[in-house]
Amino acid sequence: MLDSDMRPSPGGQSARNPSTVPADDSLPEILMIGPRPPPVGGQSVLIDNLLSGRLVTAYAFIVLDTAHQRPGTLRRVILTLRFAGQLLRIVRKHVRMRIAHVHTSAGRALIEKAVFIALLRASGRRVVLHVHGGRLREQWRRAGPLRRWLLRRLFESCSAIIVLSEHWRPLYRDAIGYRGRLHVLPNSVPVPALPERSPSRRLRIAYLGLVHRDKGLLDLANALRQLSANRQRQITVDIIGDSNSADEFTRVRQAFGTLDHVEVRFRGLLEGMSKWTALASSDIFVLPSHREDMPMSIIEALGVGLPVIATRVGSIPEMMPEGSVSKLIAPHSPDEIASAIEVLASDSALRARMGAAARRHYEKTYRFADFEQRLSRIYADVLAEA
Repeated sequence: MLDSDMRPSPGGQSARNPSTVPADDSLPEILMIGPRPPPVGGQSVLIDNLLSGRLVTAYAFIVLDTAHQRPGTLRRVILTLRFAGQLLRIVRKHVRMRIAHVHTSAGRALIEKAVFIALLRASGRRVVLHVHGGRLREQWRRAGPLRRWLLRRLFESCSAIIVLSEHWRPLYRDAIGYRGRLHVLPNSVPVPALPERSPSRRLRIAYLGLVHRDKGLLDLANALRQLSANRQRQITVDIIGDSNSADEFTRVRQAFGTLDHVEVRFRGLLEGMSKWTALASSDIFVLPSHREDMPMSIIEALGVGLPVIATRVGSIPEMMPEGSVSKLIAPHSPDEIASAIEVLASDSALRARMGAAARRHYEKTYRFADFEQRLSRIYADVLAEA
């Protein structure tokens, strides 16, 4: 079990290399399968935080980095086979390794991970499957009888499944019929100490995420176009993140165009303190996505004390209180985005109250030390039966 006063050891810094494990062979070995940056995403950020956090003093992590840049079908098959070969070498070398923590989203990624899970189970290892992303319900709904049977078999082969919110429990228990260990473990992220927000005459809005129309950025552009008619409102919008498609980036950038009294800055991918400083200098965080599960960016915004405007999709309504911390809107609703921004823009005292409530909610719900403790208990339960 992880001790609450433990601190990272040098072993965690070497975990990127699958062949390198901390020298203390008294620690239980755990294979971590999932992406590490780049690219930057929810899974890769979480994995990097875990490998530089307190858990490295309680477990010896071996890492199979499955990051890729959205390859085509043939390239995806080749990568899956390559990763499977690496997995077999790890399994042969690390005979003490009893469990694997497998990170996945739904769709094709889940099918790819099924190959890894089959290999792990054939070698006698137990699997903790950590499901990210919001597409599994759609995948299950569209699946025919054979694919549903295969998905059931996949889940039943796992010793434990981690989901991000209670939003998913009915799907696994009632629709899929999974009867194994099902753990609800919300995402988390460690937030560094940051300076106090300095006052500004301009309203500062931040977006953090993939630059893609599915994230609702075209809706945000239309909302800002409505707000730009207010000549007394000076607004700066920071779009923080990169894109996986040059066409998508161009489409989004053109949508913002030239707006009166609104400055839109495409900041690109910011990491480390550059990202935290950009968030901490903002007044409002906006995430108008059309589809999400549990966005890490919202947790980061709560951690720096920002009021949040976000859509009612996936697990977002469960993530934070509406009204005191956030303003939730329907997806594809530029009018609602504009209205929510206008309410917060016109009341600095309301922004301050909501920001303070956001920080308190982060401390109560999303502290990374609490996340590590809960994950450590999951590992211990599975190791006890391995």
